[in-house]
Amino acid sequence: MAATESSNPNTVKEIFKDGMQHQDWLSLVAVHSDCLLLYVSSYFGARLRSNEKYCNIHANWRNAKLHSGGAFIIRDSSGNVLHHARDAFTFSPNRLTSELRCMEWALQSMQDLGYKEIIIASDLHDLITAVTKSTEWPRFRLLLHRISNLCLQFEAVAFETESSLSNSIARKIAKSILRDGRFQSYLALGGPAWLHQQIFREAALIRS
Repeated sequence: MAATESSNPNTVKEIFKDGMQHQDWLSLVAVHSDCLLLYVSSYFGARLRSNEKYCNIHANWRNAKLHSGGAFIIRDSSGNVLHHARDAFTFSPNRLTSELRCMEWALQSMQDLGYKEIIIASDLHDLITAVTKSTEWPRFRLLLHRISNLCLQFEAVAFETESSLSNSIARKIAKSILRDGRFQSYLALGGPAWLHQQIFREAALIRS
């Protein structure tokens, strides 16, 4: 989550229901049923609010015959890593399916961890487009519907597209699953030790 990336006006950040009563939010979603996820805010400032958490996700998909490696890493507004996780997903017919499964897994994990206000970031533009314009992606409607239902469990949810460079830690963790045969899923506090230096540098940039 580089600060220079967050200030880009082309950044896509959607779905924000902060300050709305839960019932009002559900009513709005019902009214706008043609779009599973309602656009409420299209852009945020470069800095996270203190109670927001930033989650980078990535699914390393190679082909339909292999497992995919999924990863996420969660940071606070100062760039400190709170959790990271990896998992292996069974065969997916295409990359977008694998990325949607990764997003569903990350959202479920963040709900289980008790996070309330979150921003999900991915470097796959089609993933963010599918989530925010779901009626244009009917082939993936079941996955998108499950993602929509998970989003309703949070006080605030946003989505952001960013560069592969800014998403590189999640990408490296996901790639290590197939490369190194790390198929056992895990969730851990902080970041992986083998990426400590990169995590430290990125946190310093965010705080500067």
